[in-house]
Amino acid sequence: MVAPVEAAIEGASIGSLVGPVKSDYGWHIIEVTERRPGKQLNFEESAEMVVQALQKHYFENELKELQEKFSVNIDEEALKNLGGIPAPAAAQ
Repeated sequence: MVAPVEAAIEGASIGSLVGPVKSDYGWHIIEVTERRPGKQLNFEESAEMVVQALQKHYFENELKELQEKFSVNIDEEALKNLGGIPAPAAAQ
C-alpha cells in the first residue's frame, strides 16, 4: 500500500469512511470494514506471484516497444476470453 493510504487507514476506526486521501494513483475514499493481521509470505508462498509479476513486466515492456515500432491495434474484447480461458479480474 502507498504511504498516504496506509496512514489514513491506520488512524481510522472500524466502520468509518476516510478521505479523500491523495496518493500518486489519484484520490481515494476508504471504508474500513475490518482489520486483519498482516502476514509475511515465505518463498514458496510468494514465488508464483513474483514469476507472474516479472512475466507481466517483460510482456508490457515488449508490447510497448512493438507499439512504438509498428502500428498495433489491440482488441481488448478478444483478450477477455483468449483461447477460451476467461481473463482474471484486474488487480486493484
